Amino acid sequence: YEYKKNLMHSWETLTAAQQDICKLLAALESENPGSWVLFRRLTRELYPDKDHGAVKSTISEYTDILRELGFIKKIRKGKQTYIKSTDKNPYSKEMSLKTKSKINKKSAKLDAKEL
Repeated sequence: YEYKKNLMHSWETLTAAQQDICKLLAALESENPGSWVLFRRLTRELYPDKDHGAVKSTISEYTDILRELGFIKKIRKGKQTYIKSTDKNPYSKEMSLKTKSKINKKSAKLDAKEL
């Protein structure tokens, strides 16, 4: 109970933009489950009409806060930064359930065709 209370408290302290980052990250991860998302891709998806350099520092600050609160993981390899949801990201579970549901529906359709 205390864990859920702390989780909700920290989630409620996030800005709408930070929550949007969690939601978008989960959606991008659902395209390739288990993989890390390139930070540059996240910024392009969030702000498609803006130059990456213009929004990079703001998004980096947001993702640093999300990492400190345990909603995402963030690693750097060479010049690239990658991010990934943790189990604490509420959208991560939601998106994975939707993806699993789609996969189950597709396999059910394939099974029906084979009969």
